[in-house]
Amino acid sequence: MKHPSESELALMAGGELGFFDKRRVRRHLDECSDCRATSLAFARDRELVRDWAGELPANLNWNRLAVEMKANIHVGVEADECVAAVGRSFAFGSRQALALASAVLTVVLGLWLNLPQPAPVPVANKADVTLEATGVGIELKQDNRSLTLLNPGSEPVAVSVNMQGVLRARYVDSETGHVTITNVYAQ
Repeated sequence: MKHPSESELALMAGGELGFFDKRRVRRHLDECSDCRATSLAFARDRELVRDWAGELPANLNWNRLAVEMKANIHVGVEADECVAAVGRSFAFGSRQALALASAVLTVVLGLWLNLPQPAPVPVANKADVTLEATGVGIELKQDNRSLTLLNPGSEPVAVSVNMQGVLRARYVDSETGHVTITNVYAQ
């Protein structure tokens, strides 16, 4: 008895086999309990993946994720070729140099993208509303009134601002090590 391949069993579990292959695999599954169990396991795995897909964040940037995945795959392929080339010869060729340059560029770019950004003062002006990061907290001013969110005894570690008038400040308490994150929206 010839058993179907795992890829055929996976395609059968997903209902993606062609008409004739589906009939052949279905007849085999009626007789072979091992292959039937494997096909059922693939079907359960598909359900799990479908359930996990509902847990993804709604604001996920798919384009950036796709670019990062392609870059990581490219770096991995280049690294694999470097390792294979070392087994053949010890010469450092253009492919190895390109792979090394890609890896260094990826690391440098990752570090550069994670650098804290300085916050300008004042950070937002919308309809006579001003947001300002001070040494003791975030201050919201409108006309002659103000509201200050205080974080006494802590200096801001990072202050970030976006173009919609959102100010975000992170404070670290030097005694306890607790981190306080404050978000203020000027609308």
